Amino acid sequence: MDSFDLGVDIIFFDAEDQGVPKGREQEDPQNRSWCIGSRYWAHLPHQPNYQAEYGILLDMVGAQNAVFYREGMSAQSAPELQRRVWAIARALGSTSFRDSLSVSVIDDHLPIINALHIPMLDIVELNAKKPHFGAYHHTHLDNLGIIDKETLQQVGRVVLQVVVLENQRAKE
Repeated sequence: MDSFDLGVDIIFFDAEDQGVPKGREQEDPQNRSWCIGSRYWAHLPHQPNYQAEYGILLDMVGAQNAVFYREGMSAQSAPELQRRVWAIARALGSTSFRDSLSVSVIDDHLPIINALHIPMLDIVELNAKKPHFGAYHHTHLDNLGIIDKETLQQVGRVVLQVVVLENQRAKE
């Protein structure tokens, strides 16, 4: 295997879902109570003047029979990257990636897009219709029991292939 001349940063965020409860959105009209970890990092990154070509956020990517539609804010922030990722998923025979647009969601990609201006793609289990998230979302059912190795393998293969192809593109 060829060596990579491409940096990959892996960052874990916490406190994404600490926002105000449904029905009390008027208490936080600018959504500042959401995405606390990514908001903090976007304003104080791990190194001064941090920049990246793009980012891929993985959120709820392990449930059995998960489906990943093209998230709306990602379509605005990183349309070409989103197109390439979904094309790679098709080429790899992934059944989880669906090539239709879904809604935009408040997620950890937003602070990075807004504060650091890094194009971000959100791969998130998200239905095109309401309710947007799986039945386990924000419940006690959101545990390791829902994790499926086949779904994780599909997502992992797609992301790995994106990194490999981006490395090749960078060398050209």
